[in-house]
Amino acid sequence: MNYKKFNKITLLSILAAFFATILFNFIIDPYHVFNTPKFEKINAIKNHTINHGMSKFYTAKLANPTVLLIGTSRTAHMHPKYLQKYFSNEKIYNLAVPGSGIASQRNNIEYFIKHHKIKAIVYGVDFFAFNPTNNTPNSKEEGRYTDDFTKDYMDSLLSIRTLRKSIKTLGDNIKGKYQHLDYAIGWDTYENDYLHIEKDGIPYIEAKTSKELQMLSTQNKHFNYAPFKEASSIEKPLEDIEKIVQLCKENDIALHMFISPIYSEIVDLIYSREYGKSYHHWKNELAKYGSVYDFSGYNSITTDVSNYIDGSHYQTKLAPLMFAKMFHDKSVDVPNDFGTILTVQNIDKMLTTQEEIARQK
Repeated sequence: MNYKKFNKITLLSILAAFFATILFNFIIDPYHVFNTPKFEKINAIKNHTINHGMSKFYTAKLANPTVLLIGTSRTAHMHPKYLQKYFSNEKIYNLAVPGSGIASQRNNIEYFIKHHKIKAIVYGVDFFAFNPTNNTPNSKEEGRYTDDFTKDYMDSLLSIRTLRKSIKTLGDNIKGKYQHLDYAIGWDTYENDYLHIEKDGIPYIEAKTSKELQMLSTQNKHFNYAPFKEASSIEKPLEDIEKIVQLCKENDIALHMFISPIYSEIVDLIYSREYGKSYHHWKNELAKYGSVYDFSGYNSITTDVSNYIDGSHYQTKLAPLMFAKMFHDKSVDVPNDFGTILTVQNIDKMLTTQEEIARQK
């Protein structure tokens, strides 16, 4: 074989492999970017995305919702079906993104208000999302919000990492694995945890909670970042919240904000690790709106570990109670101490009582 023929065959082989990789990644579409047709045993199950934020952005665009659930991983586990009774005939999508900061959440809200006919937003404003380490969207996100999808498309077609994830995705489909996140509605299923809870009960939840508390106290994006202790550290995300409130007013969009019912031992952690100043400032600022439902603190729900998956994340069974309280639904039996509207009149007493309980432990 002469060198010219060898080089030609080598080049053609490389080009064939290159285009085969692109075609394979496009068909499998592990990140839900291209909305390729779904085929059972091939690409219907997609558990190997880069991150939920990227995938849910594209699946939410496809869903074309009129009502959005926004927030972090806590809100992500609220099934839209529990909200449907309060928004009949509306298309609800759970666009909550695990680990997201307020800046990213604001960008999503702005984008979907601009490009879709959004009528209402149900917004879980978790304290975790106000940590300064969580509030710098990366360049790929910024491109997304200006309708520049080039980087996402390149990552989804030309990356070796994507090829590996496509192969894993194909493997999951062949094996019949379950779907971790229902991208059609944006709901994080936590199916694996529920299977363990059904089998092992409270001991499993307690073990997961112990690990969660350890993680929260050692990771910078939670309660191991000294600047987050200062009230001034959350001014930027608080400004973003104000922008969201004003944007909804300007576009005649109903905004329903709430604070998630994190397990009471995490509230203990906030005080024991001296994040009380920023935590109190956060709630004081939210109280000024006079419409934010607070399901956190110490109540009959948050002190019962059986209501949780791992302490930080509550089970989806709490969603009907929270929505019933927020939408004044008397047909649902909700504990009287679960859910209080923050106001400038009650906030000082609430925070004083909460801190006293935490300090006594």
